[in-house]
Amino acid sequence: YLDYCATTPPDKRVLNTFTNVLSSFGYTDTIYVSATKMRFDVHNPAQLQPQRLRRHNVSQDFKDAMNQILATTKFNDLKYIQLVNRGRPGRYIRHNNKLYIIDSNNYSENAFSLGERFVLNMLDQLEGVQNNSLVVIDEIELALHPIAQIAFYNYLNDLAHSKHLTQLLIQQSL
Repeated sequence: YLDYCATTPPDKRVLNTFTNVLSSFGYTDTIYVSATKMRFDVHNPAQLQPQRLRRHNVSQDFKDAMNQILATTKFNDLKYIQLVNRGRPGRYIRHNNKLYIIDSNNYSENAFSLGERFVLNMLDQLEGVQNNSLVVIDEIELALHPIAQIAFYNYLNDLAHSKHLTQLLIQQSL
């Protein structure tokens, strides 16, 4: 569904203005995460040749959050491959051009469910969030089972308390 989503990300100038206004309230940073096609960009697995690319470790906190939110243990061997954009502007548009894989079976995020990719991308965006930041998440409930939604809300609340974050969660469903 999201690969064909008509929603577009906010214009960078608008977002920068929004961030500048909010910085006057004392936030150290503003993070806006939205469910758009861009955040769920699908890489062409045929071009990756994963056996030839270096795998990087993912933090244990990141893996634990994935497993806890999605009530599984399948992300214990989660790693990422750093992709390089070779002359194709906009080809890899996710934060830091990471492609996540489950290393034990060479299983990339392209095969993850939409809900798994949603959580993965949210955690990727939130990783390293600064203390006293404002976090705005649009369509937080998208593609998640209600039980996973509750687990994700609990994760966000724990993160907000530990890092003194202000959260603005936007949802369209009632």
